[in-house]
Amino acid sequence: MSAWQQRYRSYDDAALEVLANAGLLRRAAKDVDAGKLRWLAQDDDGGLIEADGQQVRLSAAGIDAARCTCPATSCCKHILAAVLWLREQAEPQAAEQVAGDPDEALREALSLDPQQLQKLAGKAATRKARQWLDTIGEISRQSHGRRLSIQLPSLDCEVNYLAGAGFEGMLSESRESERKALHLTALALLFKTHGQAWAWPVDSAPAPTDPQQLNPAEHELLTSIEQLLHELLLQGLSHTSPASAMQLRMLNLSARTEGLPRLAAQLRTLGGQIGRLAARDDHVSERETLVQMARVHALCKALRRAEGATLPPLRGRQRRDYQSGDSLELLPLGGHWWSTPGGARGLTLAFWDANEGEVREVSLARPNNSDPGFRRDAVWSHLALWKSTPRQLCQTPLRLTEPRLAEDGRLAAHGDTRSEALPRWQANDPRLNTLGVGRWSELREQLEDAATLSAELPTSLLLRPARCHEVSLDEVHQSLNWVLEDDQGDTLLLELPCTAQLRERLDNLERAQKASKDIRAVLVRPVHDGRQRRLEPLALMIGDGSELRCVSLDFESVVRGGLSFNRRLFARIERLLDRQRPATPAPTQASSLASRLVEPALDVLEMLASCGRQQLSVHQREVLAQQQALAHAAGVALLAQLLAELMKNKDVAPGTLLSSSHMLHRALSLG
Repeated sequence: MSAWQQRYRSYDDAALEVLANAGLLRRAAKDVDAGKLRWLAQDDDGGLIEADGQQVRLSAAGIDAARCTCPATSCCKHILAAVLWLREQAEPQAAEQVAGDPDEALREALSLDPQQLQKLAGKAATRKARQWLDTIGEISRQSHGRRLSIQLPSLDCEVNYLAGAGFEGMLSESRESERKALHLTALALLFKTHGQAWAWPVDSAPAPTDPQQLNPAEHELLTSIEQLLHELLLQGLSHTSPASAMQLRMLNLSARTEGLPRLAAQLRTLGGQIGRLAARDDHVSERETLVQMARVHALCKALRRAEGATLPPLRGRQRRDYQSGDSLELLPLGGHWWSTPGGARGLTLAFWDANEGEVREVSLARPNNSDPGFRRDAVWSHLALWKSTPRQLCQTPLRLTEPRLAEDGRLAAHGDTRSEALPRWQANDPRLNTLGVGRWSELREQLEDAATLSAELPTSLLLRPARCHEVSLDEVHQSLNWVLEDDQGDTLLLELPCTAQLRERLDNLERAQKASKDIRAVLVRPVHDGRQRRLEPLALMIGDGSELRCVSLDFESVVRGGLSFNRRLFARIERLLDRQRPATPAPTQASSLASRLVEPALDVLEMLASCGRQQLSVHQREVLAQQQALAHAAGVALLAQLLAELMKNKDVAPGTLLSSSHMLHRALSLG
């Protein structure tokens, strides 16, 4: 075997799947087994192979430089077949050398010169890799002879180093714009793991961020994000792959290190949604993902245009700056367990600060699954917080000494803060009349104000209902519904989806609501799933005899026993056809004007985004025309103009689809 052919011995099946996919690799292997390959020409610099009627050119430059006469623009079946076939041509003694040297690629990687690697990567990638180093954290590695696999758990991705291929032959599923920086970071972390020196050039230190102006690297990042969003739409959200989720995690990492934390958070959420779509998770929808993509796209556009004082709010806070303050007296409202599509999970406790008249929160969280001991029950009952535990903190009012507060009112979980238990509030305490929001008109205004790009939606709100209706089960939509009335007689619907993750909260809500006739306040979380905004109950404030206590629905119940509505629903779903009577749908609220104006148009955009098709069908044009006429009749000129723009061109470009989706969703949120 010639010297250039030796390089292709490093491409095992796992490495080839990074370049293509398992299905394409199986088809290539069938061509090899069927004898569809043969030499056309070869010399010391490369060779020409016929593969299933196509001609494949291979050389010492590796598979990235391989060329095929077929129309495919990326690594095709014929190139994969040529590499598989070439691997089979290896001499028996070469195969024995590979089997007897399991760390060949590892030793070669550790013998590389860091300065030469940084020169090959370039200044921009070197600067980015130095920024990423601490953020990515720990790595693990596995040696497979001529292939070294470097796993980066924080990004849920793998980088492969192939013996004989050098830095330029490394493989990963990252985007081309991020690839060199990721590969350089992986090698630097590999050196660190093995205790080998790695020096960074002086000019690779990150430049200070100007909070009122974007730098060229940040503009380049925004361009990369917009390109990936367009690619996802052209591919179709119903056809996403895990590689797309990994690419979004990479962009999230870039946004964090470039000083764009708000954008990073949005990308983290989107990456989780794309990953769940790729895994065919029924609990995430194309509509929800499209809305999140539109939000990211709108934020990118706003960041490009912002300057001066308008830019910092769009950037967001890189880190909360907690400051020590005077002692606080807090009323516990309860805690809830949460997880995000991006993989983060945690426990958030809420308290009422009667002096300031607002909810204060503190969170214990982990960004991924790297801490197996961080489990819901263990965190609630045993994890230390303010010299106590979350469970103990929710039993009585407390005084915090040396609390550390951020600008947004959040409390720090670390530091020298101590808690001291205080007597419980009495059920007739006059301060109860000022708890939270008592009129739903004020609540709607508060949620609308928080829907802008530069504002943050509150993670929890405290409601003070005048009357609570009985909990009802909506079997059609598989949710537990609870209607609250304010002192003006206005009603507000709380909804809790019947999912396995929320099963304990569902049980506790139904039992607590039935057992207690004295519910004074309800802690809720605003959620928007892409179709509608809903409020999910998290905890209750109830009168317990002459005193007041909070009930955290994720962790505790007022009463045990009995088979709840949602348990019966789960049982019916599991039995499928074993129903004794038809389902009785819960009462539903009438559709709002905004919903009637916007929903059909958003459905059209969702269909385009899901299938990757850019052209509107005849039926879809008819739907948009009907909605345009309805918008005109309702006097919503901006919406009518938007729908007219959508129908103007034959194709709906990805940028137009995203901007239109954002505007329609904003109209739906305000309605």
